[in-house]
Amino acid sequence: MDIQELVKQTIQATTDATVKELKKQGLMKKEGQTPFQKTETLLYSYSKFEAAVKQKHQEIQDIEKHGVACKSKSFVQWSKNAPLSDLSQELEKKDNAIDQLKKAIIKTESYISEIDIALNGIADDPYFDIIPMKYFEGQTREEIAEHFEVDVSTISRQKNRLVNILQIRLFPVDVFETIFN
Repeated sequence: MDIQELVKQTIQATTDATVKELKKQGLMKKEGQTPFQKTETLLYSYSKFEAAVKQKHQEIQDIEKHGVACKSKSFVQWSKNAPLSDLSQELEKKDNAIDQLKKAIIKTESYISEIDIALNGIADDPYFDIIPMKYFEGQTREEIAEHFEVDVSTISRQKNRLVNILQIRLFPVDVFETIFN
């Protein structure tokens, strides 16, 4: 293998790893998702958002009880004669970790609240229960159709209608851009 080919492979591997990491950290938006698809993704993820908030609360309790987990491979033993600066640094790490978790909780709860507001806007719809049954409980169209005593195609049509309403409430700018582009 010549040097140019090796350089190309290295560049490609580095680029792929960088893009993967950026997507993982949420710094790179998914391209090509329509507002409808984004709405469905949010609905499918709703219970995971709630679980994430509970997990963050648990992490705060763990930090308050046990302190910040060390990522270092070295082990530091605290003694009664430990310098105050070391103890204050540990307290500062603990406070910073808790503050970061609280910020994440607030942000996640605000997203949950936005979804709740959108859902409350369609709660009076006779087919509203399709949304929790489909997205939160994972029921099939057939199971939902049986519940409503209607045809499966009616469930599909009504679900799409409700998601179309929700997409406008959750992503109004994206919907406008989709319409006018």
